Amino acid sequence: MQKTSFLNKIDPLLKLWFWLISLVVAFLPLGLYGLVIINLVFLTLVVISEKRVKSALIILSWMLFFLWFNVIVNGFIFLPNTALSVDQNHNFLGSFIYSGGNNFGGVSWWSFNLRSFLRSFVIALRISMLFSASFLLTTSSSIYELAWAVERFFKFLKLFHIKVQPISILLAVIFKLLPTVKSEIIRIKQAQATRGFIYNKCSFLNPFKIKTLFIPVLLSTVKKTETTAFALQAKGYDLNNTNRTHYPLKYNLLNGVFLLVGLLLFSILLIANNWNLVYWENPNYSFNFDKQNFIFLRAINSNNLLYFWQIELIAIG
Repeated sequence: MQKTSFLNKIDPLLKLWFWLISLVVAFLPLGLYGLVIINLVFLTLVVISEKRVKSALIILSWMLFFLWFNVIVNGFIFLPNTALSVDQNHNFLGSFIYSGGNNFGGVSWWSFNLRSFLRSFVIALRISMLFSASFLLTTSSSIYELAWAVERFFKFLKLFHIKVQPISILLAVIFKLLPTVKSEIIRIKQAQATRGFIYNKCSFLNPFKIKTLFIPVLLSTVKKTETTAFALQAKGYDLNNTNRTHYPLKYNLLNGVFLLVGLLLFSILLIANNWNLVYWENPNYSFNFDKQNFIFLRAINSNNLLYFWQIELIAIG
């Protein structure tokens, strides 16, 4: 990430809080439109902070992979069980596996349909949101800043005489593990190229090339993270250490705007989608409304979409 990015100027503790909130919000009923909007915002932040589109395209490629995988899993159609109602027969492979297959007539065929696609799309959007939030946190914060943020986050544990510094070092190393592995892969590939080993897109089919790349990467990553952990423990980020070379960032207007805009966006999407869930036509409700089933003031006319919003919004079962 570019050092001049505005995300580098935001307090690391605030970014850690925002990452945790994103993890929770990803599994709340944001709705399909809400997840699309959040992903667009996160991908835009990735492009702005990186000043290139490559990182956003990598995240999108992973989202497409999970979309393809979930479409395959959710596309199986079940033989109808005449002993059950029509609604109970509208289930997918996940429900079939969880129930042990006892409540359904069995798997009949695979079909690409709107309901399976929407269910898979929601899961892929949630995964993409988590990837984007983690990418923004790890690339905009140094390992020192992450360790300091984690220690401040778990500061209350000191009341129970629990040492927070080892926990903060461990979590900081875990947060920076993927960027470390990425940099080590690039370094090892360049070193191996001088010895005549050229890696291309088909190299993963060659077991010998895989071993010559990933074994050195694994050993180098373990050694580097161990060295980093020792360095943090010896000097690093301890606020009481007079020999420290780093200082925590101070809160400023940018921090406040970043937190306020993020919380406001999450709140608006949650309220809008839950408003839609409450005001849909349900025979069990004693209230009647003139405008039911609207998302952002637009009515749902498709029965498949309506069923999806009402019953399978969480899309984790």
